[in-house]
Amino acid sequence: LDRFELKENYPYIDTKFSLITGKDFAEPESGLDIYSRNVIYAWIQGRGLEALAKHLLWLDATKGNEKYNRKQAMEKTVHVLRKTSAACEDLRKNLNGRMSFMISASGERLCVLDSGVVRLNKIPEEANFSDIFYSKGLFHAGEVLGDDILTNAGEEYFKKTVELVLAGKFITDQQPMDPKNAVTPIPGKISHGPLMICLGGVALMLQNRKNEYWFDKGERLIMHILQKHVNYDEKFTELNRHDFVEFITTDGQPYLSDGKIACDPGHALEFVGLACKVIVAMRNSGICAGKLAILESLCKEVFPQILVNTFRLGFNEQAGGICKLCDLVKRKPVNDDMPWWSLPETMRAVALC
Repeated sequence: LDRFELKENYPYIDTKFSLITGKDFAEPESGLDIYSRNVIYAWIQGRGLEALAKHLLWLDATKGNEKYNRKQAMEKTVHVLRKTSAACEDLRKNLNGRMSFMISASGERLCVLDSGVVRLNKIPEEANFSDIFYSKGLFHAGEVLGDDILTNAGEEYFKKTVELVLAGKFITDQQPMDPKNAVTPIPGKISHGPLMICLGGVALMLQNRKNEYWFDKGERLIMHILQKHVNYDEKFTELNRHDFVEFITTDGQPYLSDGKIACDPGHALEFVGLACKVIVAMRNSGICAGKLAILESLCKEVFPQILVNTFRLGFNEQAGGICKLCDLVKRKPVNDDMPWWSLPETMRAVALC
């Protein structure tokens, strides 16, 4: 919120600073690079809108605790939500109603080459992660602002995106920035990722739209991931029970690469937390009680097992972190980097389980 005030004519959530030094990244003398302020990341804007919307609700609920200027913080948050959602919607109009990982301030889609050079590209017709992150963020921003235009636009955009994801029409738009974390899509290598990220949006919808449509979407997403990626029923005889497979083949088998079967422990733990969040929202909605009882019965049995099994697989006790990628065959890390985000995901999964 404070950074937003520093740049009066910059309407986007600004994360263009080093977490190590606290200083802004230097603008390139010519052209664009991944640190340029005029390179807008749709993931950041979408997640930022959703986070600020939640922050506004939290601020509103803290009446009586006036150690800080709550009213001023709420006004600042509303200001950012309005300006950023309006600016992002202008970008989306330039992109025929879609969003993408990197967008120029003039509304063009950007990509990263192996050399690090930023260039233009077209958006595939299939859904992407930016569609998911931004649509649910737009919806939540509209809800807390009481803006029906934004709310309805976000829900309609999210609805189209979820339908595409469930139909298998998805291509990641994430760009390669870390040599140890390959993100280029490979034909026949199918991730659970888009279905899992959709769960967060479905929980939001159920909290605000208590209807059977969103209940059914949540149930389908959870069951698809359980049936296709989780060995709770011992369908993958070469793996341990409750192993979570990151990628499968088109015929439903674990994707084998150099003799390894990948599990991203952070993603598996994130799935448990997000799926629990959906089930809590289903319960609170008071609809479809019969369907919910069946789903809850299975998930109460399976989710804690996935959680414990995955945590044991990925946790580096000495360092206190969770490894980015493990091999389910040899049950050892393949990428021993430990991202920050898997720890809060684990805490949410534990709390909601």
